[in-house]
Amino acid sequence: MKKRIGALLLAILLILSLFSGCSDNGLNLAWPVYENVRTLDPQYATSSTAKLIAVNCFEGLVRIAQDGSIQPAAAEKYEKNGLTYRFTLRSDAVWKLSSTAEEGMSGKLPQAFAPAVTAHDFVFAFRRLCDPATNAPDAYLFRCIRNFSEAMAGTVQPERIGVTAESDYVLTITLAHDDPLFLQKLAEPCAMPCNEAFFTACGGRYGLMTRYMLTNGPFYFSRWNTDESFRMTKSDVYTGPTPAKPDTVWLYLNDDIGEMNRKLATGVYSAGITGNAVFDVSTVEKELTAEPIENMLYSLIFQCQNEVPAVKSLRTALLASWNASFFETDGKTPAQHFLPENIQLPDGVSKNTLPSFSENDARASLGAALLALDAESAEITILCEPEYEAALKNQMQQWQRVLGVSLVVRVEAVTRTDLMKRVEEGDFEAAFYPLRAKSSSVVDFLAGFTSSSKENVTRYASAEYDALFEKVSAAADEKAMADAVNAALDHLIQNAVYEPVYVENSYFICQNDISGIVRGNSETLIYFAGASRS
Repeated sequence: MKKRIGALLLAILLILSLFSGCSDNGLNLAWPVYENVRTLDPQYATSSTAKLIAVNCFEGLVRIAQDGSIQPAAAEKYEKNGLTYRFTLRSDAVWKLSSTAEEGMSGKLPQAFAPAVTAHDFVFAFRRLCDPATNAPDAYLFRCIRNFSEAMAGTVQPERIGVTAESDYVLTITLAHDDPLFLQKLAEPCAMPCNEAFFTACGGRYGLMTRYMLTNGPFYFSRWNTDESFRMTKSDVYTGPTPAKPDTVWLYLNDDIGEMNRKLATGVYSAGITGNAVFDVSTVEKELTAEPIENMLYSLIFQCQNEVPAVKSLRTALLASWNASFFETDGKTPAQHFLPENIQLPDGVSKNTLPSFSENDARASLGAALLALDAESAEITILCEPEYEAALKNQMQQWQRVLGVSLVVRVEAVTRTDLMKRVEEGDFEAAFYPLRAKSSSVVDFLAGFTSSSKENVTRYASAEYDALFEKVSAAADEKAMADAVNAALDHLIQNAVYEPVYVENSYFICQNDISGIVRGNSETLIYFAGASRS
């Protein structure tokens, strides 16, 4: 009998110790994501999910703190002399070769493959980034580096860019001109290191499966369940300043916004970012924290490659006869500017107030549009969520009064999930849609309207705008940046690409007993390494 009691007590103690271990070291975070992943190659990452994984499984030269300051990461220090930055890397950092990668790459890598992270890995990464063959979507961020633009254009070889290794642990980056945002850009996924030997051994499949992943961050990528979930696991070889506290971070793919919010509200997800319009933050104060992010402009947008809204004068006719008073309701803050509130701007940038109402201009623009369409009348359908249907129908009456029967406007109410899906697929003519700044960078926001941007939901394509954006991304100082931003914004306004209506917040939702998730200046610069449960 005593033996049985002793065994029972021992079992209870073991169970208690397991629960105690979970509270301190066994944290498993769950975070919702809405974009799938095609590749986890940091230099080519396109989806927000892939970028989120990259900044946690890789470590760049620096990282962004919650307050926006620059913190050391793979580089323990740096110094600037004129246009040259000199980074001294930690000498104890090594690459993490997971057991999956070790098995999958067997025979393709040297035995006992466990290389150090060196300056050469960053040189190779930046050369890949500027190589036209890579077609990296975020390469434009580093046009400030000497010869980088020329390499992107194919007029010089990638080996000639201003990124060199003085030694294994000293990296120099020489700029063509100053860039006030250069250090912040170094925290982006596309600036993460890449081991050339491993990349070559992958035979063109780098980042396409867990076996073709070699990482140097606080976590490593350990499971890829296609169309379902992604798992990051604490690295056992990381020696940097931000070792991971959670054992795992699960990213669950969920593009149903209603379901995602239910799971946030009920604690199925540990934390996440969601929109104000579909999440009632007043109901979660006891269990969750809700921190606002002023990063959304609810706007009337156009699919600028669709036959009818492709005509600039038709878009102008609609916006010149827009009546914002129909949308003034309790709890909604009217938009006054063309940029979200969270965008950090250099001195001298005008956010540009909204165009004034003009019935005469509206009628003249509609006449020009019908001539361009070679038609006596035109029709256009606007997608919206049900809560905005009544306001848009009031606006329809305004358009009918000003523009007559030559323009027929219809309103189609759909769910938030359907709205997001149809807009992202380009299956719309016009939509009442939340334009979202995924970071506080004005460069990132304006990049979303360039012809080549994969995030350009308006499908607006203009060589003139692309040239204006080139000046934004290549601005050498704050004055040049301000002038370029003003010109780019003025172009979007004059071409009636979108019309801001409401200012709205996203919210960072988190369980009350979880702390330490650090949000940088972007929705993809979210660091899970310091997260813990009280």
